[in-house]
Amino acid sequence: MEGHVTPLVPEWFKDVLREFFLCWRQTATLEMGRAYWATLSDCEQADVIDSGLTLRRTAGGEWPPSASTWHQAAKALERDRRLHDTIELGREQFWKAECHDCDDTGWQVHDCTAANRCGRPVCGQMAEAHTHTYATACPCRPTNRTYQRARDRERLYKREPTERQPRKSGGWTKASEART
Repeated sequence: MEGHVTPLVPEWFKDVLREFFLCWRQTATLEMGRAYWATLSDCEQADVIDSGLTLRRTAGGEWPPSASTWHQAAKALERDRRLHDTIELGREQFWKAECHDCDDTGWQVHDCTAANRCGRPVCGQMAEAHTHTYATACPCRPTNRTYQRARDRERLYKREPTERQPRKSGGWTKASEART
C-alpha cells in the first residue's frame, strides 16, 4: 500500500493494515486495503483498531483474518460499547434500597432468642439457649416500589406468589395451599 494514494481508503486504516500485516511478515496490497475497507468502512475507527488488535492476539490459524471476521469483531465491540454507555447513562447514582429493614425483599429477618421469641409455641417451651432466625412480612410492602415491581413481574409470568404461610405441623406451605 505504500506509494499508492487512494481517496477511498483513509490513511489511518492503511497504517493499521500495514502494521498488522507486517507483524505476520506479509505485505498488504492496495487491493487488499480496498477490500478490507469496503467491508469495515461502516465501523468506528476505535472499534476497527481494537478488534484488529484482539484478532491479532487471538489468531488461532486464520491470519490475516477475513474481512467479514474483522467486521463481526468490530461490530461486537461497538455493541458492547453502546451497551456500556447506555448502562452508564441510565443509572447516575448507586442503588439505594427503599427499605433498609428488608432491603426491598418484603421480608424482615429476625433472631428468635430467649429475650425475643418468634411466637411459635415450640420456641416458648425451649431452653434459653435455643435460637434461630425467622422472617416476617415487612410493613413497607404496600408502598415499596421495588417490591411491587417484583410482584408485578411474578404475576406477569404467572409464577406462584412468594408469600407462604406457616403450617401447624411445622414448615411452610406453598402460596396456593395457603389460599385454600
